[in-house]
Amino acid sequence: MYVSNVRNVCQALPATLRMLIELGRHEDSRAGKVLVLPAPLMTVTQQPRERVLRSVVRDANPFFHMVEAIWMLAGWDDAATLSFYVKDFGARFAERQHGDPLPESSGFIHDAYGRRWRTAFDFDQLDAVVRRLIEDPNDRQCVIAMWDPSLRGQDDLLSVWRTRPCNTHLYLRVQEHCLDMTVCCRSNDMIWGGHGANAVHFSVLQEYLAARIDIGVGKLYQLSNNAHVYGTELDRLEKRMGKGALDYDPYTSGEVEPEPMFTEPSEIDKDIKSAMHWHNGDRSLPLFSNDWFGTTFVPAVLAFRMYRSGDIAMAIKIAGTIRSSDWRFACVEWLQRRMK
Repeated sequence: MYVSNVRNVCQALPATLRMLIELGRHEDSRAGKVLVLPAPLMTVTQQPRERVLRSVVRDANPFFHMVEAIWMLAGWDDAATLSFYVKDFGARFAERQHGDPLPESSGFIHDAYGRRWRTAFDFDQLDAVVRRLIEDPNDRQCVIAMWDPSLRGQDDLLSVWRTRPCNTHLYLRVQEHCLDMTVCCRSNDMIWGGHGANAVHFSVLQEYLAARIDIGVGKLYQLSNNAHVYGTELDRLEKRMGKGALDYDPYTSGEVEPEPMFTEPSEIDKDIKSAMHWHNGDRSLPLFSNDWFGTTFVPAVLAFRMYRSGDIAMAIKIAGTIRSSDWRFACVEWLQRRMK
């Protein structure tokens, strides 16, 4: 097994890519040529709340990462919400009900983690682990499942789906009044998944659970059984290398810092529900108990809507009002690159 001990996602991505380039081997996959580590990789992130990538070389879409994390906590599985941020998302990943006349962008995502956390197994796994760890912080049986082996029509092993969960289980552990979380992944694209979207939505889940349990956020462990990158994506990064540094870390330099997302634990789920319903069409803007939704989530969504309407200058202006400094800088810079 390989181990990568890093402060945050900004350090994790370049460290893993260097490891893959040095030790990886070339293999074929159903999606093309990959460079893969010959043994599992454990990434230990000391500060998982430092979750926002700002590297111009990676050019991650911060709007998509932010909304996807809240979409998951809401337990949703619709493709339309995410297709607004990545236009071909539904066309690439959505399932359609038999006889459904709607376009693929309006289908559902079979492996949506949030639905599996909250409703797919007929109870809310997040509520269950919160209750157990409040009652007994030393509980070693708090496992959240994302892989479905059942024969209820949703099974991942036997049925035919466009996507299956890459991340399969979560293990929770309280140490020194902080919540550690281990993410088990069967196959991990380290650019788009492991040190991209996964670093955001699993650290947000970790912060959500820690807030509800009323403890701090500890370390995030990501166990990637098959850690790989696609050759086409390595080529894409190499072409951008002249534009900036891949290992740009604004957290360590003190340029930005993460802002607590959940300051009113008893109201988090209410705020998540209100935020997502507003996002998808409710006209009135909710009053949030957790300020992060009103000061970061809402202006980010409004900025992206303006971007999609074609007014990038106004989108940048709105994104500049985002209170969380890491999200603000990432959103503004992403939009500025589109203007150029």
